[in-house]
Amino acid sequence: MSSNLNAVYEELRRLQKEGVDRIYIDDQTSSLLVPAKSTPVAAEASKAPQPTSEGINLKDLIDQSEPPTGAMKAEPVLKPKEKSSPFKPIPAEGPILEIPAGDAAERLQWLRETVLNCSICKEHLSDNGQLVFGEGAVDADILICGDAPSTDDALAGRPFVDNSGQLLTKIITAMGLKRESVYLTTALKWRPEHETPYGYRPPNSAELNFCLPYLRAQLEIIQPKVIIALGRAVVNALFSEDEARKFGALRGNWKTFEGVPVMVTFNPAYLLQNDTLKTKRMAWEDLLQVMEKLDLPISEKQRAFFLPKQ
Repeated sequence: MSSNLNAVYEELRRLQKEGVDRIYIDDQTSSLLVPAKSTPVAAEASKAPQPTSEGINLKDLIDQSEPPTGAMKAEPVLKPKEKSSPFKPIPAEGPILEIPAGDAAERLQWLRETVLNCSICKEHLSDNGQLVFGEGAVDADILICGDAPSTDDALAGRPFVDNSGQLLTKIITAMGLKRESVYLTTALKWRPEHETPYGYRPPNSAELNFCLPYLRAQLEIIQPKVIIALGRAVVNALFSEDEARKFGALRGNWKTFEGVPVMVTFNPAYLLQNDTLKTKRMAWEDLLQVMEKLDLPISEKQRAFFLPKQ
């Protein structure tokens, strides 16, 4: 029972971290999570959060639950800075960069240090968050770009280390590649600020425009043969924001950014939230196009991934 409850607690905290604020659970599960106390009037009915037509408040449920012995501790969260104006304005223009001479590794290290010392970037960090530059092979054929660091990414200072990052690693493996053989980065180098430690705010056009020179410089140094753009925000970063642009019309189609082919596909976080065979197959067909573009070997087994079983 304890191990099962551990799994429930872990899932509740994962949902909370992703911004879910209400859930629906049955009375039996609720009673296990918030057991009745052996105190007068059952400790006011154990003060268990009561379900409504909109579900149970997730924060109240976690706060009032009693973790079983050996349950996982609450995961760390980003701590917003104490400042009078939490959302400082972003300069209209991004930095002007002059990449020094040297080999790719040296130039990329220079760029990393430039980003990590960027005063504008650092102003928008939480108290315990870090800037996320990128990682991977300096001569990678594939550059995979997400929109912005997750909470876990900002805490670690590395891209794609959360649940969606684990899914991305599995996707890369399914392509017959290793995570270390591609280059992983995000269009925005800091976690977008918002007023709660949980949830997520997509990066806005000002943030994306400011960080675009850093992404351009990464591309200039690494010179990938293909960019995989994960989600709408990355499309906005590369091709400017357009409210009339339909992501569904872009996804699965090739575009070009400064001479480099770009395949637009779903963000792994979206795939976690829309875990259907159809959605998985759509994303996989996008990646098969990337493999074909790079002349990577594709087995019949790979071509059949996420197809309905006959």
